[in-house]
Amino acid sequence: MFHPLLFERFDKLKQPSFHPKWKEINLTARVPGWNRYSVADEVPAATAAKDQVAARPAGAIEAAAGRSDVDTTALTNSPLFQEFLKWRQKNQKNQ
Repeated sequence: MFHPLLFERFDKLKQPSFHPKWKEINLTARVPGWNRYSVADEVPAATAAKDQVAARPAGAIEAAAGRSDVDTTALTNSPLFQEFLKWRQKNQKNQ
């Protein structure tokens, strides 16, 4: 059975306490003649997307809201966005 933690924690294997050969492994590489398990493609893509969001500057959402090609009214009125704003406000107080 596949477990996504392999992909999520793979960088730990590249640390100095593990064998140096782990640094040469590419989990997204293709092997000719082998079929990849679909999750083996989905998890790294999701992890990369999550990393990109985390790497954005703090004002990226506000900057995106100023774009003219985005319907910001629909975005800001969505329940998910309102939930995010509540979460962000709560977490800013904790810092």
